[in-house]
Amino acid sequence: MQKKNIIFFLLIIGCTQPFSVSPKTNRLVFFLQNLFKLKSGQVGSITPSSNQTGKAMSYYVANHHGGPKNILEVGAGPGSGITEDIVANMEPQDNLTLVEVNPEFVTILHKKYDHYDNISIVEADILTFNPDKKFDYIISTLPLTIFSKAFISQYFDHLQELSQPKGIVSYIQYIGFPRIRMFIDAILRKTALKEKMQLIERFKSKWLLESKKVLFNFPPTWVHHLQMA
Repeated sequence: MQKKNIIFFLLIIGCTQPFSVSPKTNRLVFFLQNLFKLKSGQVGSITPSSNQTGKAMSYYVANHHGGPKNILEVGAGPGSGITEDIVANMEPQDNLTLVEVNPEFVTILHKKYDHYDNISIVEADILTFNPDKKFDYIISTLPLTIFSKAFISQYFDHLQELSQPKGIVSYIQYIGFPRIRMFIDAILRKTALKEKMQLIERFKSKWLLESKKVLFNFPPTWVHHLQMA
């Protein structure tokens, strides 16, 4: 009964917050479709990102002045929320590459964005994505703590390789959830999550430009902006 109450609470919160997608998008359907994909690492959240999160993630894209920009979104999902904010802030001369590993989401992305000449959609694991260009802005919503320490380390190294000098990397870190899991892991004498968080923190502290807290999101989140050397 307790588990049912928790799921019911998540449905109420997750399905009532505003988010920047088409009116045809059904938040309840998104929740139900992705509730059981969360643990696999295929999705970063069981609900689309809020308007505020989209604006925070695309802040530097929106305030770019000085010529065409190359943008990469890692883990674009179905192209809702954050993707739509990025597209809304693009100029005709800009280029956006969407990398997504889930084939179902890739199909949706093609339906939504194939008519844009300056948007490319790539179905791939980000670690195998090796384009012949560098990016001015990299935006990622991957649920990093779900992955292995080896993946996290390779991931940050790869983002550096993909980024232009002085490029901006923006990523999400959900508030509270990792700490709750770390508390549980401490009781069970597990250290894996703590080591993952330390690895992420080490990379963040090296390149951090600024962090923004977004409370009006489910779950609430930090948006970290890093600037590569």
